[in-house]
Amino acid sequence: LGKTPLFPAAGYVEIGLAVAAQLHGREISSLEGIEFPSAWFLQEQGLAESRVLFDEDRRRFSVWSREQDSWTERCSGKISGGVV
Repeated sequence: LGKTPLFPAAGYVEIGLAVAAQLHGREISSLEGIEFPSAWFLQEQGLAESRVLFDEDRRRFSVWSREQDSWTERCSGKISGGVV
């Protein structure tokens, strides 16, 4: 890891909870089966591009980042609770 900044796992959890809040409002939601397939090392220069996807059928969210022309999945998990 050294001195290269790394996007924190807590940040991914916050993103998942934000997706749940958009779907369920104030209803209680939880996240399950969170996986981190690839670390996201942040660059000192330039902006980072990311996207969040939600699969309604599987109730799964995923966070992706883009470096040059390639998208990489950084985190995924399942949203439980509430009604979708």
